[in-house]
This record gives sequence, structure tokens and C-alpha cells, in this order.
Amino acid sequence: MTPSIESFLCEGADGLQLHGRKWRVDKPKATILGVHGFSEHSGRYRHVAEYLNTRSFDVFWIDLPGHGLSQGKRNDCPNFKNYVVALEQLVREAQRAQSKGPYHLFAHSLGALSAIRFLQSSALATNICSSVLSGPLLGLFRFPSMILPFLQLLASIIPNLTLNNKDELGADVLTHDLEMQKSRSSDPLVNAVVTTHWVREFVKARRMAFAEVEKIQIPTLILKAELERVVDPNEIDRFFELLSVPKKELKLYPGMFHEVVNEIERFRVMSDIANWFEAQTL
Repeated sequence: MTPSIESFLCEGADGLQLHGRKWRVDKPKATILGVHGFSEHSGRYRHVAEYLNTRSFDVFWIDLPGHGLSQGKRNDCPNFKNYVVALEQLVREAQRAQSKGPYHLFAHSLGALSAIRFLQSSALATNICSSVLSGPLLGLFRFPSMILPFLQLLASIIPNLTLNNKDELGADVLTHDLEMQKSRSSDPLVNAVVTTHWVREFVKARRMAFAEVEKIQIPTLILKAELERVVDPNEIDRFFELLSVPKKELKLYPGMFHEVVNEIERFRVMSDIANWFEAQTL
């Protein structure tokens, strides 16, 4: 049976309308909830969702506030908790749709940091039985972790400015796949900007992610690109070492850039993701 694809709307923090997509199959074995990275949206994960459909998973994906078709100033974040609220609404949408459990969580980059804070702080985290975190945004490749507190202080003092972010997220550091590069460059919903308030909230959130790492209690797979040029790979390693969960695994992908699910060998990555969730579903 051909999977059904629908959009859904829900209310996020500050009354903002959030947009999401769901790809459903006839007889799912479980449900995967997805969260995208910075400056992108759920529509850019259609190929991931459709692959997971072939493995008999229902898939629900949310556009974070200020991203994609969700409301909010582009790539702005007045409070990182707003991203956590978006994940809570994603869980509630799957529940309203009576999508089959167990529920698993896949998240990339900014989405992975949002997922970490959701798992650490939300009462709804008890609905999630395992997670896959792809290139979690626990630091910035171009800024050593010791500099980040000063970056937070600076971002807290100056007004909320919108800055160009093209160098940090250029297509040539995300994937080697030229078609994927073109797709991102021509996507009208991708915005190469960042605000000072987003920087402030990101630094606070990554600090809390480490401070409350023990609050994550579910099996977790972390995906790491060998040629990471966006997030700090050392901070990914440090977070993994601090994790104390029933089962954990760090999978390194040689020769790949940050967006491993958009790389030339993405089907191997997507197979690893599906295999992990299948193992946690049994």
C-alpha cells in the first residue's frame, strides 16, 4: 500500500502555529518522531520518512518555530524551551492520530539538541522508548567550547540582530551529494540567517544538556560524520561518554559531512537508523 502523506497544524509556545508532516503506512510496527536541523524543515526529510515507511514505520515530523512553514521570526529563538514545546506537540499529534507505539525519536543537529532538552525536561519524554541523535549541536566547529560563554554574554548584551549565517551552513560542508546541495540552495524555506537571541539560547541549552545528561534514560544511538565541519565533534564524543543509559552506541561515518542522511551513501545511514529502531521495538 502506498504511504499516505498529510500536513498537520498545532499550537506552539506564545500561540505560534506550528506545521508538521506525517507519512503513514497501513500496518506500522511503531512510530518515529522526527526533528530537523537549523535553518531547514520537515519537507527536507521526505526521503528519510519514505525509507522508514518501507520498513513499516509511521513517521511524524515537526517544523520548529521560525523554521519551514511554522510561524515565528526566521531562525530566531527567544527561549529554547519553545523548541521543547514543539516536540511535546509532536508527541501529542501522534497520540491524537492514534499512531502505533512504541514511539522512537530521530533528530538532527539543532533538532538533536532540542531532543536532548526534551528528554531531560519534559514530562512527555516518558512516551519515547529510544532515540537516534544525528550530529547533535553540542558545540560549534569554528568556536572552541571555552569561548562559548563569552559568545553567550555578548549575545545577551547586544540587541536581537539578524546576521548572515551562510558561511556556517554552506552546502559544501553539509553533503558531498551535488543534487542535495542544489536542493538546499534552491529551497525557499531555507534561510541562511541567525539571530543573536538564537545564539544566546543555544549556548544556554548546550550547557544544560551536559549538566543534566544523567536525566536521559533511554537507549541512544549517536551518528557522527568523520568530516564534521558544522558542530564540534569533540563535544559529541564528550556527551556520549557521559551518557549512562541501558544501551548506547556511537556510529562514525568515514568520509561524510554533517548531513549524513543527505550524503551519497545515505541509504546505508538510513538502514542503520531503521535497524536501531527495529531492535528497540522488539
